[in-house]
Amino acid sequence: MIRTQLPIQMIGQIVVMTLLTSPGFAGQQFVDGAALSGYDAVAYQDERAAVRGETTITTDWNGATWRFATPAHLAQFRADPARYAPAYDGHCAYAVSEGRKSGGMPELWQVAGERLYLLCSKSAFDKWTSEFDTRLARANANWLELEPLPAARPKPPPPANP
Repeated sequence: MIRTQLPIQMIGQIVVMTLLTSPGFAGQQFVDGAALSGYDAVAYQDERAAVRGETTITTDWNGATWRFATPAHLAQFRADPARYAPAYDGHCAYAVSEGRKSGGMPELWQVAGERLYLLCSKSAFDKWTSEFDTRLARANANWLELEPLPAARPKPPPPANP
C-alpha cells in the first residue's frame, strides 16, 4: 500500500509544481510601477544580485512591464519568462505561506531550486529562510486558492513631514 501512495504523492507534487510555474496559470502580477519595481528578473538567477533594469530595455508579460539591465537578459526572459518571474506573481512568499497576499520587495529575495522568492520584510525573510521547506509547502498549497484573487496593492508612500 505504501508503494502505491508514494507514486501518487509524487505525481500530485509534479502536477502542483507544473501549475504553479505554467504561464497559462499566471495570475495578476504584483506591480509597483513596473514588475519587480524595475529590477532585472534574470539578474537574480544569473548574477545572484538584485540589479536595476533600464527603462529602455523592457518587455510586457503577464500584465506588467519588465525591465532588464542588458539586452541579453531581455532575450533570456522572453525565451522563458516563467523561469525568471518570481514565484507567487511577485507576492511575499512568507505571506503566501500564511494564507494572504502582500507585495514582495525586490531587495528581500531568495533563489532556491531555480525559483525567485520575494519577501516583504526582514522578519518575513528570516522566517522564510529558516523554515524554508515547511514554508514552501504551505505557500504552494495556499497559492492554489490565493492565485485567482486580485494582486496586492503597493503601499502608499509615507506622508511628507510638514
